[in-house]
Amino acid sequence: MFEKKYLEILKENKVSDTGPRRKIFEALLRASSPVSMNELINSVHSLDRVTVYRAIELFESLKIVKKLQIGWKYKLELGDAFSLHHHHLACLKCGKLVDFDEPEKFDDALKNLEELYGFSVTQHTLELTGLCSVCKLT
Repeated sequence: MFEKKYLEILKENKVSDTGPRRKIFEALLRASSPVSMNELINSVHSLDRVTVYRAIELFESLKIVKKLQIGWKYKLELGDAFSLHHHHLACLKCGKLVDFDEPEKFDDALKNLEELYGFSVTQHTLELTGLCSVCKLT
């Protein structure tokens, strides 16, 4: 199912499905949580760093992948086409990420912001940073 969507996105954008790109996509698909670039590179150890960076840059532009900013660092996860839309709590000390769904009245708040500023929101990301329950005690 996800592979089909991946191939559709590449085809729509006239981009080839190369062996290295496929390997990187499959590594992201296997990941149980967002990964750092180093974790991704280590999981596709047969590919050189430059190839991985270039593929991620391409995947990000095609919305196959999204970057989650955590302070000055980031982690990677597959885009919304491959998972349900969600948000994250990120610990600035240990890097732990926790997925969470939008609060019940979040859509109402977005509509209020649109009306207030005359803006039409087409997509959104909510990333909250702080300290997890373990790190805030140390």
